Amino acid sequence: MQKVVVLLFSGFLLIFSNLSIAQSSYSIDTFTIQYDTLTDYNSIIVENYNSEFYVGWFERDYDLGFDFPFFDAEYSTAFFNSDGLVAIGDGGWYSLYVYDADWRICGEPESLSYSSIDYRYKRDIEGDLRVFKMEWHDVAICIYDDNDHSERYNFQLWLWENGDIDMIAGKMPLDTTIFKEGEGFFYTDSYKICGAAIVKPDDTYGISYGGNYRVPDILEGEPETILVNVFKSLPHEGFVVRFKRQTTSTEDTKPTFTLPSLVRDELLIPYSFEFESYQMHDLNGTILGVGSDHDVSVSHLTPGMYILSFKRHDGVYNHKFVKQ
Repeated sequence: MQKVVVLLFSGFLLIFSNLSIAQSSYSIDTFTIQYDTLTDYNSIIVENYNSEFYVGWFERDYDLGFDFPFFDAEYSTAFFNSDGLVAIGDGGWYSLYVYDADWRICGEPESLSYSSIDYRYKRDIEGDLRVFKMEWHDVAICIYDDNDHSERYNFQLWLWENGDIDMIAGKMPLDTTIFKEGEGFFYTDSYKICGAAIVKPDDTYGISYGGNYRVPDILEGEPETILVNVFKSLPHEGFVVRFKRQTTSTEDTKPTFTLPSLVRDELLIPYSFEFESYQMHDLNGTILGVGSDHDVSVSHLTPGMYILSFKRHDGVYNHKFVKQ
């Protein structure tokens, strides 16, 4: 768990990091890839068609094809359903929430000839790692009211042999009858949908990613407190939320770097602060610049408050500054 304490001294932000991975075996990383629908897959629609299961809905255990490390144990199977929920182990809560919570994302094809709607899975190898992939392909949201909910959604869940978990957004169209920008998905006026989350099998801890997906809210704690974290903006196609499994435990408290809080033309980042890249946003999440240099030009910005999001090996760090 990354705790950041921010103190303001004479126009500078002094950042202290208290890193205690022993309390949380996952960090969160985000990035963008090309979204590719699965090929050479197993179709759950086909498997259900001549079975006792309803064609447009499923819940079932699947053999992952490897021992999947999840928190403090390994599991060879996982229980998936069409709602975008996955159970691993014997906890009372679901373990994975994939752009969803307790509502129904489902397709209702009348026959196999309507093949665009499907739930697909595949056991695959990427690089030298085995991975189990599940795709919700062209699925619809089952809400029975007078509105036309014909928009189709695509997203995937990848479970990696090393314990990493990828939740990948595909086409996520804006249906204003079920999604309010700045508020999120809703089923009723009081029921909102969680973004992306994982919950420990003993139900003592969870971590969720939601809010404005470019400048996210990340919540940690008991499941009932972190699953209120809704997406308030729709992720773009290919956007990946990765829950990255940590395998070491360290604990250290020390100043790691200083950043000016008031900037005119250039923001200088100490070389002692290592990062892979950064994105600069306004408070609405609009990207205004990207790069990897330690000298960040802000001369093109109008006066106001902005956010620098640093991508590091141990997660994403967001820091605010004021352009004078």
